[in-house]
Amino acid sequence: METSAIETTSDPVTGGLILLGLLAGYFFPFIVATIRRQPNNTAIFLVNAVFGWTLIGWFVALIWAVKAIDKPTVVYVERPPADAGKP
Repeated sequence: METSAIETTSDPVTGGLILLGLLAGYFFPFIVATIRRQPNNTAIFLVNAVFGWTLIGWFVALIWAVKAIDKPTVVYVERPPADAGKP
């Protein structure tokens, strides 16, 4: 009767790529915020890093990262000439 042992090998490159993929997935909201140049990307990183493991925190960070960026509205006001209305 033959017994076969399951041979396992540990390839450091494969392990490193898996770890890199897991980290990229975990910090995906921060990556999106950085690419979109969100002004609050540091806060998004902190929420993601501290609360991302809860999955609710991860979704909060993701929604915050894809939220529309509010751009300031510029209003130009033309002033009437100084001599306007004088006879």
